[in-house]
Amino acid sequence: MDFRRRVRWGPFDVPAVYAGADDLEGFAGALRAAGIEGEDARKR
Repeated sequence: MDFRRRVRWGPFDVPAVYAGADDLEGFAGALRAAGIEGEDARKR
């Protein structure tokens, strides 16, 4: 995920976080449920 603004994480200002997910649709649903909207760049 690329952040609009860098996120302070300890001593670092993080511009993005990359993590693996076995269930991408479930992960996207969990983000939506948490109020985090976005677009799936794979489906452009």
